[in-house]
Amino acid sequence: MGLERNIITQKMTILAVTAEIAAGSVYSVISSGTGYTKSGVDGNLRGSAGSFLKAKCNIYLNGILQIKAVDIEWASSSTFILNETTDDTDVVIFLD
Repeated sequence: MGLERNIITQKMTILAVTAEIAAGSVYSVISSGTGYTKSGVDGNLRGSAGSFLKAKCNIYLNGILQIKAVDIEWASSSTFILNETTDDTDVVIFLD
């Protein structure tokens, strides 16, 4: 049994914030938006809020895990709401 069997591959979407964005704003994991630039793979937040809550995907703000249904809320299969104000020093990462 080689180590390669234990490697987990995660898809990463990076949202680099370029301007202040108010708490409660919507972010996309498939395209850049007002105040942020997307790079990496297109994300998939699942087809419903319930599926998103159960999924093993996570969103981080500056390396800190955001709690689903508290810090972040599902909006659609490609968008989420971040309940935190961000500015041009922040990075949001979605791992799936």
